Amino acid sequence: MTPGTRPRVALCGHNEPQEVVRRALEIEGSFVGRARGGARVFVKPNVTYPMPSGTGAVTDSRVLAAVLEALRDAGAGRIVVGDGPGKSLAHDGFELAGYLPFADRYDVAFVDLNRARTRTVAVEKPRAMAELEIPEVVLDADFFITVSPLKTHSDGLLTLNAKNLFGIPPTRFYGSPRALLHLKGVDEVVHDICRAAPPDYAIADATTVMELGVARGRPVSLGAIAAGASLVATDAVSARLIGRDPLEVPHLVYLHEDGLGPLDLDEIDLAGDPLDGLAQRLELTRDKTPRDWAIGEESPW
Repeated sequence: MTPGTRPRVALCGHNEPQEVVRRALEIEGSFVGRARGGARVFVKPNVTYPMPSGTGAVTDSRVLAAVLEALRDAGAGRIVVGDGPGKSLAHDGFELAGYLPFADRYDVAFVDLNRARTRTVAVEKPRAMAELEIPEVVLDADFFITVSPLKTHSDGLLTLNAKNLFGIPPTRFYGSPRALLHLKGVDEVVHDICRAAPPDYAIADATTVMELGVARGRPVSLGAIAAGASLVATDAVSARLIGRDPLEVPHLVYLHEDGLGPLDLDEIDLAGDPLDGLAQRLELTRDKTPRDWAIGEESPW
């Protein structure tokens, strides 16, 4: 992004997922240029738990298919799709979400990040972790894309695309389900992962979002997609899309303070469909903290 220019985020809705994705990528404008020339691409969907597409729990297969098709049309080279679920096998999540046929259809490989070879990365301006183990397939990509559904949690967190990166550091280093990282502070660790493995592009899957849950919350149909090359700006728009203030999200505030993107919509070139016509407020509660979740429940005696 040229200094002094506003990052562009495309927001589109009111159509089938594949068409909405295509339109958003075209309006945003930089996606094709980043993918062409045989680029090695890593795509990080969200398959935290094995759940079907269309529930809001995982990245919708139609959205992922549209992204992969756009990459192929742009002339991308090797494409790898990967995630590292907290307590399950990535393959099970990919299968239930309906992703596995894409291996042949779009010539992509699937990887479980919990099993992937890593390199130790020093974190710039760390909030919790001075070093993190990051899979090489993420670090060595020419074009790293995160594609996440949007969720509100009962433990006071929002899942946007920055939070989607929590599934990158392998559980074999940080425990299943990454209890060590929860204890260090989710927002602080999300900031650190974003600094250690910054994505090049973020796509918010708001076709169906989830209220008050990670896998078994209430699905809410929005029918929208947000896309941009600025993770922070795209997450700021995504937060507004589900009726939340991005200033409610500490890790976004941290990244903004690092100079990595704006949170104020007046500082974002928001293109496409009007936000007011797509946004719907989701509830956010703080019944438990992430630390409570990491420690577990008390014994009954």
